Formats: sequence, structure tokens, C-alpha cells
Amino acid sequence: MNKEDIAFRKLSMLMKAVTEANERETQENAAQSIFFDRMEQLPTEDKKIDCSASNEATEAFYGCCSLEELKDAAFEVLLLNPGCEQSDWARILVEQYGTEVVDAYGKDPAKAYASLEDLWESPYFDRNSAREYDFKTWAEAFSTDAAVQMYYDLIEKKMN
Repeated sequence: MNKEDIAFRKLSMLMKAVTEANERETQENAAQSIFFDRMEQLPTEDKKIDCSASNEATEAFYGCCSLEELKDAAFEVLLLNPGCEQSDWARILVEQYGTEVVDAYGKDPAKAYASLEDLWESPYFDRNSAREYDFKTWAEAFSTDAAVQMYYDLIEKKMN
């Protein structure tokens, strides 16, 4: 291999790394934008509202959902996204469960993301399996589609 080939290979590796970093930054910015959009839709008063009055989907209200509901959603994200890492998990929570995130951690994105980082290392008790692990460990357990399917198979056997 000559010097030009080596230089070209190094340049290609560098460009790939830069492209991946830009893609990650774009995803993070999109998640923050969605978070801010959700916040603008919420009422400015910090009133607690009883969501249990209706079984239908409700609009986003501050204080409507509990931390336990957020934890349930966080666990569901891991089940539905095998191999999910912490950054992806937090992004998905903000994008798909923004109401729960805001209700549990407030409207400040920096504080919400910091709280989600803490949540990643906090325990979650899965009622179906009767096991408790932190979300990081659950994520490792659900690293593949096959692992998630094994979880569902075990739960099904337990219920029968």
C-alpha cells in the first residue's frame, strides 16, 4: 500500500467519524426541539389534574402522570427497541412519552435529561417477571430481538 492509499484511508475514516458525530448531534437537536414543542403546548399553571377520570387518551397536562408511569414507559421503550442505548432510550422517551417526562421532571430540558440519566441507573420492578434491575441492566438483557422474545416466552409460560 502506498502513502496516497494510506492517506486516503485515513481521510475516509475521519470523514466517517465526522459524519456519525453530525448525525448524533442532529438527532439530539431534534429531540430537544420536540421537547420544547411539547412544553409550549402545556398549560403554564402547575396544577395537578386527575387523569384517572377518563380511560380515553387525554391531552398533555402538567402533573398528570406519575414517575411510576414514566418508569413503565421507559421499560416499554427497552422492550420495543432491542439494543437500545442510554442516549437512544432518552431520546425516544422525550419524543414518544414527552408528557410523562414533563410530568415527572418538569419543563426544563436540561433538568429532564439529567433526571433521565439518573433514571437509567435506577431500579425498575417488572411485575410480569417479578424481577428488579436498573434500566441499564434491563437494556443489556434486551439487547437483541431474540432476547426480547425469550422474555415474552417466559412471561407467557409464567402466566399459564
